Amino acid sequence: MVGDAGAARKGRSHVSHDAGEGHRDLGRERVRAQDDVAAAVPLPPSVPRTVLASELRPYRDHVDADELHAAAVRAGLVGVGVDEVLVASGALDDETATHLLARDLGLPVGAPNLANLPDDPAMAEAVLRTGTLMLGTGSGRPRFVMAARGRIVRRLRRGLKRDAGLASRVELISPAALARRVDAVCAPSFAAAATARLVLSDPLKSASTLRPGRIVGLAAAAIGLPLALLLALAPEMGLLAVQAALSLVFLAWIALRLAGCLYVPPDEPVPALDARSLPVYSLLVPLYHETASLPLLVAALSALDYPVLCSKLT
Repeated sequence: MVGDAGAARKGRSHVSHDAGEGHRDLGRERVRAQDDVAAAVPLPPSVPRTVLASELRPYRDHVDADELHAAAVRAGLVGVGVDEVLVASGALDDETATHLLARDLGLPVGAPNLANLPDDPAMAEAVLRTGTLMLGTGSGRPRFVMAARGRIVRRLRRGLKRDAGLASRVELISPAALARRVDAVCAPSFAAAATARLVLSDPLKSASTLRPGRIVGLAAAAIGLPLALLLALAPEMGLLAVQAALSLVFLAWIALRLAGCLYVPPDEPVPALDARSLPVYSLLVPLYHETASLPLLVAALSALDYPVLCSKLT
């Protein structure tokens, strides 16, 4: 019985050893497959293969190789980072992508206190646009809170390689969390800047500078006073003048519509732009009690052919 038990234990140890080797082989195959992803993706000359491989590395164990390949292709087409495509397509959520990136870079994920952020809309917009917030420490060397995505991650990797001490002064935060914290501090100044920016920068384009009563009064004075004077001095001539003026306005309106019907616009050449040069749009389609038109609307949205960050989400 002892010999049998020992043999059984020995057999189990062989099985466990074989299973462990199998898991390691699967892991190596997975890494090789995802390294092949970086080698198979068409990239512009400005993005080296090593950059793409480093961008794929944090997500190897959490995203399927096929999804990584699709994300890498889309990132190369649009000119963004692989992590941005993974988050936008729903393969990873914002917080998970940030934690995986932080673990790969050896950086902490922080929740900094932004209560001391200057209540300045220009500063807040710069923070949201760059994804980087610099915090003073009193020691002369600032700390950085970074919502790193895409090209910011590439610059951060280069900075960490050049400066070994930078890692102790950088912490990551997800872009959504940074936006929430900045909005909590600067929401009043954002609202004030949004309502007053146009009138301060270009008053003639702002509706707040219009005075309808003044415009109507000037128009009435310019047209009504001469007409009233003409009707008072020569009623018959005044009526004829009014009829002639109205007839001219009517005929001019008819002529404008006819000209619009007869006008044939010239053929404009299709702009030759690659996907990187095209702007990014977000289409928001509000619906209310429009169930009957929803299938046609979804079909029309799905038929749009425009290179976007991720696949169509309708």
